Amino acid sequence: MTAKERMIQALTDLLENGETLMHPIYGVLIQGERRYYGYFGFAKDFLLIALISGNVVTYTSRVPLDLKSVKIKKKIFFNEHVIDISFNEGAPGRIIAFPKVFNIDSQKENLSNFISYLKNKAP
Repeated sequence: MTAKERMIQALTDLLENGETLMHPIYGVLIQGERRYYGYFGFAKDFLLIALISGNVVTYTSRVPLDLKSVKIKKKIFFNEHVIDISFNEGAPGRIIAFPKVFNIDSQKENLSNFISYLKNKAP
């Protein structure tokens, strides 16, 4: 199974009946001092998270898109995108994602769509 197939499978497993996976990406979740590698995507009103260690999914979550704020910075170095998300309830998170990821050919397009979707959901 390729990295892209693992990403799609891990996030699809988080969908409920009638939901569709949108804009799946690979990135790094930063919470406090900890870094977690994983897959991120959307169902209509949820952020889907599947954290991984190697090829194994270690944690999954469906986070309601009840957003307080979203800030996105594009850094010149490595062309990384830093996505800061604050929720009305729960801990904030930071996702770092790159437009190019080995074995995930849809990353560049999906990252752009991921960011646009998130911005549209923010107040």
